[in-house]
Amino acid sequence: MKTLFAHRGMSALAPENTLAAFNLCPEYGLSWVEVDVDVLADGTVVVSHDDTLDRCTNRTGSLYDLTFEDLQDIDAGSWFGDDFIGEPLPTFTQFIELVNKHKLNINVEIKSCTAGWEHTEKLIDGVINGLKKLNRYSDLLVSCFNPLALAEFKRRSRIRQLPVCLKKKPCSRTGCRFCRPATRKQST
Repeated sequence: MKTLFAHRGMSALAPENTLAAFNLCPEYGLSWVEVDVDVLADGTVVVSHDDTLDRCTNRTGSLYDLTFEDLQDIDAGSWFGDDFIGEPLPTFTQFIELVNKHKLNINVEIKSCTAGWEHTEKLIDGVINGLKKLNRYSDLLVSCFNPLALAEFKRRSRIRQLPVCLKKKPCSRTGCRFCRPATRKQST
């Protein structure tokens, strides 16, 4: 049986990578979601595919120039439709709370920070800290198209097995050709 992932949430029905898009997943029978994460200047991990605000918010500019306090003025929904005016750009913490509420399984894609390695390290540390709040019933994939960042995530985290990008054969569990499931067993 194939596993369906809600890519950036139910992004055909709600603005991508928003809490509104992820909240729709259980209603449509989807238990797996893919989420993109990046980091702000102050280390706050946010849910965003792009490293700029231009495409999916009412603002322009780089994520890397913002702090947590700036999030309250960002509308990540009005570009999609009037029903989503005022939809916030979510933090990873808010996303994890929603995942726990709906008992979703997640593929967290760590974005390659175009602001440099220092930002990538902040992002990795923030994701590791955020995942500590993930309920123990959710399955987890961690992916990244930057193999150095993925290796650093593995080094810093206590997860023994992590995705291996670009597998030739699909994962037997999810059907994915690009990664294999991570287990959340603590190393000894």
